[in-house]
Amino acid sequence: MENLGRRQERQGSEFRSISGKRIKEEETGVQRAARASHQSLFSKMKPVLSS
Repeated sequence: MENLGRRQERQGSEFRSISGKRIKEEETGVQRAARASHQSLFSKMKPVLSS
């Protein structure tokens, strides 16, 4: 069982580095759009949170 856990952990870190590179490459348009939608969503929620 211990070996299986270690193997999954290693695969996870490898995947993280790969996805990290991919995210940096796609940062430009995708992240900006995601941030914009997140900001608008947050501004909609703010009045609810403050009340």
